[in-house]
Amino acid sequence: MAHGEEEFRSFVLEIEAERYRGYLGDPVFYVHDIKGKILVEDENGTILDEAGTFGVIYVDADSAAAQRISAFDVFDSYQTTYDYFATLYEDMDFAPSVRKLVEPDTWYWSSNLLILDRLIVHPKYRGNRLGLEILVMLMQRFQAGAQLVAMNPYPLQFEHDVTAENKAERGLADFTCSKDYATRRLRRYYAKIGFRRVPGTTYMVRPTSSPLTQV
Repeated sequence: MAHGEEEFRSFVLEIEAERYRGYLGDPVFYVHDIKGKILVEDENGTILDEAGTFGVIYVDADSAAAQRISAFDVFDSYQTTYDYFATLYEDMDFAPSVRKLVEPDTWYWSSNLLILDRLIVHPKYRGNRLGLEILVMLMQRFQAGAQLVAMNPYPLQFEHDVTAENKAERGLADFTCSKDYATRRLRRYYAKIGFRRVPGTTYMVRPTSSPLTQV
């Protein structure tokens, strides 16, 4: 994945180190919160810069079920994962609205879910569909064993911790459109790599059985 007109650059994912203490029977240990950086490297593998950060959550409900732990208890470990469960699942399986949306692209063999929770691309690297490239990389790396990939698109400029003072620092000062318009644009953007909005919700999903394509 090369970018830049003057020199070869590629983007790599650096995953943060994680400390893990597993306690058999604890639902929280079946929710894997993975964070990292998007790094820029040259053709020799030398790191040149940081292009952004990412966060994904992998919910391994199937492994929990093998230990007689319910999917509800696993998703209920955190507010974020509970919200996905309440929206996308019904009776410990995917809701009819989700099934109808992705059929006939997939068949249902797992309750596992990969959540693309957060992606921030630094201002100087925005454009050229880098965000889509990184999302494809994240799915390629982390979606194995999951049935669906899900996201809840939300414009960065409307997050609760964004102020007038730090908008410029985050490269958001030029984003002046309304929240509804910005969200619609995000949805159209993510639809380019196969995500579809679940009717009546703010969530988008993509079956892992659909092939990933180069952006």
